[in-house]
Order: sequence, then structure tokens, then C-alpha cells
Amino acid sequence: MKYALYKNQRITPTKEIKDAICPVCGELVIPKCGKIKMHHWAHKTSQNCDPWWENETEWHRKWKEHFPEDFQEYLMIDSCTGEKHIADIRTDKGFVIEFQHSSIKPEEKEARESFYKNMVWVVDASKYYDKFKQALGTNSLQHCKTSKNYFYIREDSCENTVRFFPKSWLKSSAPVLFDFGINDMTDGNYDKQKGWLYCIFPEKYTKSYGFDVTYCGIYLRKEDFLNKIINDNQFFPNIVLKELENIEQERKKEREKIEQEWRKQEEEYKKEQRKQNQIKYANHKVWRDAIHDVRIALEKNNLDMVKLFATDDGKITDYEKEEICNNMDAMALSIKSYEDFYEGRVYTKNEVLLLVNFDGVFITGVISVPSSLLEEMLWGSYNFYIRKLDVMPYYSKYKIVFFEPERIYSTKETKKDLDFILENFANS
Repeated sequence: MKYALYKNQRITPTKEIKDAICPVCGELVIPKCGKIKMHHWAHKTSQNCDPWWENETEWHRKWKEHFPEDFQEYLMIDSCTGEKHIADIRTDKGFVIEFQHSSIKPEEKEARESFYKNMVWVVDASKYYDKFKQALGTNSLQHCKTSKNYFYIREDSCENTVRFFPKSWLKSSAPVLFDFGINDMTDGNYDKQKGWLYCIFPEKYTKSYGFDVTYCGIYLRKEDFLNKIINDNQFFPNIVLKELENIEQERKKEREKIEQEWRKQEEEYKKEQRKQNQIKYANHKVWRDAIHDVRIALEKNNLDMVKLFATDDGKITDYEKEEICNNMDAMALSIKSYEDFYEGRVYTKNEVLLLVNFDGVFITGVISVPSSLLEEMLWGSYNFYIRKLDVMPYYSKYKIVFFEPERIYSTKETKKDLDFILENFANS
């Protein structure tokens, strides 16, 4: 402790004075004015009355001496709870600076930030300097366009990135300034980075595309930091967030522009494909019209379905007109399966609804197909193919088969019609 109270005046350690008191607890303190350690006041007991106080080093003292004496070791009291703590530096307008040399528990760090509120940390990071210097070589630190001494570091948790700063300080709710040895700088010192204070703002940017978090910061000279605190009683603003927001907006616009170009190219490609299909499958229009007519007939419940069967001599015909349907173009529109009885036994009966182009006239035919032949006969998306309708020997009978499959050039309307036929024929 640099200051004690003597006759209501703050005084530095003096050998002759034996009855100075601690400003926090009011107990007697004794002067320590040896030749090895810095002069300081100490409680008669080893217990310090302020649990946040750490043993003062030369590093602490050098920093404190940059500020007016009435700013140093300022006693702060919570008016509600009566809790007392000595702030390393408190300006005349209530801005606090805490100098931290040793490690600190997260709970204590959070408690100090909550108690002091308007504050910044200055951390002795000299032991991290080699790692920091190595990290600078990765070019991960990016400068702001608006002000070159502001910077940001994008970090992806999926990658093993080199950390610039001690991880334990990155979650602070107050700005943290890292001192890598600024008080040790001398003229001609080649470690240029030591001549700057590097600060990380508490506000992080989490909207960056492809990154989990972006740390915002500023680096500045010691004299700029001192002038800002002493004269303005406040710290520098975090202008990085606005710039990152603008960068993200620009990237978003660029992504949208690229996506629009992709959609445009995709639409042009689809348009060209439709055009080519219309040329290649010019006759498909009549098929689509015929499918639509089947749908309308199903809606009106007046679909005229012709019973088809394969004869023993290898012909496909119907019961009424006995017209031959071999080698005709046909589509299998739908399948209806249900239980039936034959000679007292239950079996599955499968009826296939066919659309047959009979010399330019479309007829709808229904034909029964055994389950064992169904999958072989109607492989693939059966209701999107035009095939040749024929028969082939199957033991002592003939089975119906489709040859030369050709996928129909379809449209959304055709799909709706086919879905409607699938659903309604199955329920009819």
C-alpha cells in the first residue's frame, strides 16, 4: 500500500511515523522502508483488509506514478452495502483503472468489474510477449479502414488458431489493455510491439460469415492512453463494430448478387432445357393433353376404361372390340392393388391403368397383372414413361411387358394430373 492516513492526510511510508492508519479498515499500519523492496505501508497482521489487493510490484508503482497523487489508491465505498475497496486509479470523474500483475480468478475479476463499473484493466502481459509476437506473424490481425490503429481478429473455433492474448481475459466486461513491456522500452529497442498498449474491447462481433467470434481492439501509445484518461475521463470508443457491420453488409450484398446470378443462370439453363425438350419431344403435348383428359374424366366420374388382357396366342386385346394393342405406345398411369378370392383362396389382385395411343386415338385400359410380375413390368417412375406395349412367353402363358422406355417431357401441371390419377384410381 503506497498511502496511509495520518492526521486525515494521505502520506507515503515514513520511518518516523508509527501511528498511521489504513484507509479501509482504520487499523494501524507500519512503514516498510527497506533497501530491497519498494517502500510501502503494511498491516501489523499478515491479513490484508482488502481481499482484492495484490502485492505491489515495481510495475504497479511505475504505472501509478503517471497519474496525479489524488487519483492513486482511491478508497471507494458502496453506498448501499458499505463494501470498501481501494482502486489503483480513480479519476476525478469516477473512471477507474486496475493494474493486474498476477493471475486473478474469474469470480474476482467479475466482482471488480461489477463494483467499479466504469473501468479498464491494464494487464502485465510481458510473459506472453513471445507468443504474441509469433501470433502477429500469422497476419490474422486486420486493421480497420476508418482508423489504422483499430484492429480486429476473426477466430474460427473449428481451426487451431494461435491466440494473440491470454484466453482468461477475453471474456471481460471492461476493456483490457495488455502491456507487453512498454515501461522497458528504450531508444533503439528492436521489439517495436512493446512500444504499444494493445486493448481488447468487451464487445465482440458474432455475425461474421463463417466465423464464430471477432475480437475488436485498438493499439495506442502510453501517452495517448494517459491523456485520454486524465483529460477526458473516458476510454476510446469501439468503432470496430460499425465497420464490421458494414463489411458484413457488403459481403451479404455480394453473396446475394452471386446467388442472383446463379439463379439467373439456372433459370436460363432450365429455359433452354425446356426449349430443347419441346423440340425433341414435340409429340409429348398430345400425351399431356390425354393425361389431363383422364383427370377431368375421373373428376366427373365418367372415365371409360377398357378391359385388356393377353391372349394365349400372344396378343393384347380388349373384351369388346377385340382390337390388337401389341407394339402400341402406352403409359402406366396408376396401380390399384386389393384382396380378391379365387377358388376359395385369398390373393392380391393388381389392376394397372394404362393410357394407350391406338393409332392416334387415346384409350384408357385396365389390365390385371400378377404381383410376381408387377415390379419387373413397371420398374422406375412408371407414370413418367412412354413405352411399347407387348407380350412375351411366361411358362404356358404370356406376360405383358414394356419395351424402349422414353421419359415424357413433363410440366408441373402434368405432375399434378398424374398425382390426381394415382390417388383417385387407387380409391375408385
